[in-house]
Amino acid sequence: MLVLLFFFLMSRMDYVVNSTLYDYGLRFSYGWAAGYWITYTAIFIAFAMAVSCAYWFGSHKTRRDMKLSLALFTTIVLFAIGGLQDIMFFILWDGGLPPNNVAWSWAPLANIVGTWNSTIQVAFTTLMICVSICMWALVKKK
Repeated sequence: MLVLLFFFLMSRMDYVVNSTLYDYGLRFSYGWAAGYWITYTAIFIAFAMAVSCAYWFGSHKTRRDMKLSLALFTTIVLFAIGGLQDIMFFILWDGGLPPNNVAWSWAPLANIVGTWNSTIQVAFTTLMICVSICMWALVKKK
């Protein structure tokens, strides 16, 4: 639940920057956007590290606990890479996903794939969630 709350709050913060502040006159510039994107991504990695370390330090420090700690870290990173926060941004705060004719130019993989839209993003987010579920099934397997 803490992980979902974190993604919920991060999507809200992103909404404030990428919607509310534009209503107050913010203009896009790669000068400020690059620093924002790096910081935003670093927060996800720091949170993943904090959660996994907290689990590890509170555990019995067995091999299984190490696997669970790494699984927690990896899950958070996969959700972030998968863009769960972007899906939450649009669904929770912006009234729905953009139509498919809107290119998601801000999506990191858009430059590699060539195009990115809501359908591709939902599929990619779903894939990252499925990878996480499979990873947890392997970790929990005795």
